[in-house]
Amino acid sequence: MPLQYMSDYNGKPTAVVIPIKEWEKLVNKYTELKKLIPFKDNKNAIPLMKEYEGLLSVKEGKSLLKYVEQSRSEWDR
Repeated sequence: MPLQYMSDYNGKPTAVVIPIKEWEKLVNKYTELKKLIPFKDNKNAIPLMKEYEGLLSVKEGKSLLKYVEQSRSEWDR
């Protein structure tokens, strides 16, 4: 996969995307780049919906859905 260049609406280059294997080579060669790797242990990452699967019972899910529907209908009044 070649380098990918990203640009703004005016065509001004704003970023470069490199293949992960190339990034890993650079990190191994220039150890100070390891400070720029937040994605390995990123505790602030937004969880995916599938990670919530099974955390609520069907009863709790229906109760939450009912609450949301009631809340939405209040805006229609």
